[in-house]
Amino acid sequence: MINFDMEKFVNEVSKKYIIKRFSRGLTGVVKLGFSDEAWLITYENGTVVKCEKTTVDEEADIFVCATDEQWEKMLHVSPPPFYNAYTVASAYHGIKTSSNLMSIQYTPYMSEIIKQMRRFYNDQFEDVDPEPQKPDVRFDAVTGHYVYLTIDGIEYRVYYEESGQGIPFLLQHTAGTDSREYRFLMNDPDFTKDFRFIAYDLPYHGKSLPPFNYPWWNHEYRLELDFILKFMDAFIEALNLDRPAYMGCSMGGHLAPDLAYYRPEKFRAAVGIGAGLSTSQEAVSSEMIDSLGFAHVNPQVSILYEGAANESIVAPYPYTTPNSRREVGWVYSAGGPGVFGGDLYYYYFDHNLTGKAQDIDTSKCMLYLLTGTYDPGTPPQTSQALADQVKGSKLIFMEGVGHYSMLEAYSTFKKYFVDVANEIKTLK
Repeated sequence: MINFDMEKFVNEVSKKYIIKRFSRGLTGVVKLGFSDEAWLITYENGTVVKCEKTTVDEEADIFVCATDEQWEKMLHVSPPPFYNAYTVASAYHGIKTSSNLMSIQYTPYMSEIIKQMRRFYNDQFEDVDPEPQKPDVRFDAVTGHYVYLTIDGIEYRVYYEESGQGIPFLLQHTAGTDSREYRFLMNDPDFTKDFRFIAYDLPYHGKSLPPFNYPWWNHEYRLELDFILKFMDAFIEALNLDRPAYMGCSMGGHLAPDLAYYRPEKFRAAVGIGAGLSTSQEAVSSEMIDSLGFAHVNPQVSILYEGAANESIVAPYPYTTPNSRREVGWVYSAGGPGVFGGDLYYYYFDHNLTGKAQDIDTSKCMLYLLTGTYDPGTPPQTSQALADQVKGSKLIFMEGVGHYSMLEAYSTFKKYFVDVANEIKTLK
């Protein structure tokens, strides 16, 4: 039996602001199940009114049930791959979790409960603020601009940031987010001395607001391959870029092989962070599309859900810091309503190079693949399947990195990216 003082934990964790924040309005029963016992935590309007032992079953409004062995892995100070979050452990290791609307609504709460359980279990429960910093006024090397692009008869005011000089290097953000994800890379003089980094916000993302002269609210936002290819064409032409390099992560990672296949003449190299041949299921159904909308485009589900869901696919301690992990969640929680879900259409359905990837010519556009060993969104075997199809491509596995390497663990990402960058400098 796992040694965990649940009553003491619940009493102490309920005092923490972040738990009060994420449990706000919660009225119902939460169950944490172990091998031989379970604990029932009853809430009324965000306040714990009872914590008691109960039977091991799946009878509760919200539940996470696992064996003691599984709990030991989830609560380890540095969980093994795909045990760092209960949602990921459910998908990869069979941990039983509830999936009703209340469970989705309170994903941020349950994710935080598991994190706090880990800290409690490893005697790291106390919160200590750092000493105040001394004033140190300084400026980023990044500058921002807007450019107006017309795509399919609609004008978009597109925001982009740039830094550095030399070879133009486009940086694509992940689904539902924006160019802030590349802030560490764009301020790294080891790279900006040779590259002109350009990180843009796709329309509807970040500072690229929805179009001003188009009734966008009457149409469901959905990112499709055709649009993003046209966007890249227009952006490159507007900035008069000569065969830039490209790098993207997650959704942007998938775009790397798409560009190498559909636009090889326009890019000297494409780097995919967490790229795959396809993320489609064996049979894409309308029910699956509807389920994405239910979770990601639902007035009953807070944008905090996006933050918690994406923070869960970040690598744990000691590979990342609390600040870097939570910054991922913050960026995702700042997206426009429905945008993350709309981007997932491209990520899950419209990106599919099955039967095509073998025709990518790396002598025209070199393809690099960087994938983290802690990445449940694109596990290593997914990128390996793509690399096996593309002759001449280079696949690099990044140890101790999750889905958002350039943001969650920049120093580790840099260690792997430096050789790729040096090679790109030799390409034309």
